[in-house]
Amino acid sequence: MHLFQNRTILLVFSLSLLFSAQAQKKKEVVGQAKMEYYRNFYEGNKQKMLGNFSEAALFFTRCTQIDPGSSAAFYELARSFNNQGNYMGALVHAKNAVEIDNSNKWYLLLLATLYEQNNLPDEAIKVYKNLTKLFPEDPDYHLQLGIMLTRQGKTKEAINSYNNAEAIVGVNEQISLEKERVYLISGNKQKAIEEIIKLKNAFPFEYRYHGILAESYLDNNQPDKAFQIYQGILEKDPENGLANLSLAEFYNNAGKPDLSFQHLKKAFGSYDVDTDLKIKMLARFVPYADKSSQVKEQAREMLDILLEKHPDDIKVHTLEADFLSITGNYEAARDKYELVVKTEKDKYIIWEQLLLIENELKAYEKMLPEAAEALEYFPNLPQFYLFYGLAAVKTGDNKKAIEKLTEGMDFLVDNKNMEIQFLSFLAEAYSNNGETSEADITYQKALGLMPNDDILLFDYAKFLLKNNLQFAKAKEIIEKAIKFAPEENAEIFEVYGDILFKLNDKTAAIAQWQKAKDLGINTKELINKIEEANKPE
Repeated sequence: MHLFQNRTILLVFSLSLLFSAQAQKKKEVVGQAKMEYYRNFYEGNKQKMLGNFSEAALFFTRCTQIDPGSSAAFYELARSFNNQGNYMGALVHAKNAVEIDNSNKWYLLLLATLYEQNNLPDEAIKVYKNLTKLFPEDPDYHLQLGIMLTRQGKTKEAINSYNNAEAIVGVNEQISLEKERVYLISGNKQKAIEEIIKLKNAFPFEYRYHGILAESYLDNNQPDKAFQIYQGILEKDPENGLANLSLAEFYNNAGKPDLSFQHLKKAFGSYDVDTDLKIKMLARFVPYADKSSQVKEQAREMLDILLEKHPDDIKVHTLEADFLSITGNYEAARDKYELVVKTEKDKYIIWEQLLLIENELKAYEKMLPEAAEALEYFPNLPQFYLFYGLAAVKTGDNKKAIEKLTEGMDFLVDNKNMEIQFLSFLAEAYSNNGETSEADITYQKALGLMPNDDILLFDYAKFLLKNNLQFAKAKEIIEKAIKFAPEENAEIFEVYGDILFKLNDKTAAIAQWQKAKDLGINTKELINKIEEANKPE
């Protein structure tokens, strides 16, 4: 592809009826029978217009019984069957219509289509050949015949048909591209190129054709000729977006990234290039913006161009929000996601990104109503219950947190990590709400799923310490947390010291507090604990 560019009715005829019909085809229908025929034909068309194809077929069948020589009735009956998806039944009736009148192009076109639908391409080709003989000045029949011949691999015959069509209408994009395709299928790349050259020369100011020719040269390993064409386009139309886009790719493949980027920027500034294509291309850059200062700078430049050229395209603003988030500009990213979510309320990923940013900023007061609104649109997605529960815990509404977290867990399906998060927040809410027994049970459930998670172990140890529960168990748990933590954590050592102090091991407690101090905690509370523990008894 170029860049520039019911079955509900059974057959009602028995063989004997069909044979008798053939015998009666020339018999003229008169009088009452003729009136009955027209009445049924009228009713059939009425039902067809109403979309009642099954009922329409009944009326048209009656017409063929009254007048077996009515090609129109067989034609309409075939169309009714076709509209119900009964292609074989439709084919039978279409053949009857053509047998009665073999010069009606509409009957023949329907018959050809039905041969295709019934996977009888050779029969369809015969019909199209007949159409080209009956209507030799109609290019569409020559073109369609060429397409059918191409599908059957009859490339020489196909080219002849396309040439016949071209002789009628002159050089034409569709015909030229079909001929190019046939030559490529047959392995004749030079002939394929010649077809595009002819198309370009016939329409010298249609730069799309120049681009197609350049692509053909590239496909034929003639990059120098492709480059000359691209340069020729830009000499006449310097802002041609498609040419600039092609040159950007050309220079990129040639290992010249700076030149490639210059042409890419021009392409991004052009309305010739589809906005969605620009967004897809830039979306490949954005995920790497935090890993390379050059990629970050280039992505920012192209985003600014898109925002200038397409200021009302919400997809561009979404991409910028992603860029800001990836590069750590969370405040600006939040503003963008808030802008996007005003119109894209049915996109769960936007809500999720916004709430993740709020969590990163610890903006729980803002997260709570946003999570509540997200749940209005996505009441079956557990992550929004999780966000709501977290925000409710952090803002002190523990009863609401327990309610929503419990409700959200009903929507979990084989997601252990998210289940652990639910249990962790739920345990914290229970603890804050004074329901220590429920909190203890919930922490243990979470640790049953992931017994070596250092953060979960630390939270459980803090819970036991805070509620004066099982200090020995708390010591065992926090020591396990220290073991599995990826790096030394000052807060863990301070809490470890608090637990040891509760167990009357002052010396060990002081050592852990001192370690916490050395790792960066220098609060007045910690200093006071160390000083008080060092006082002689």
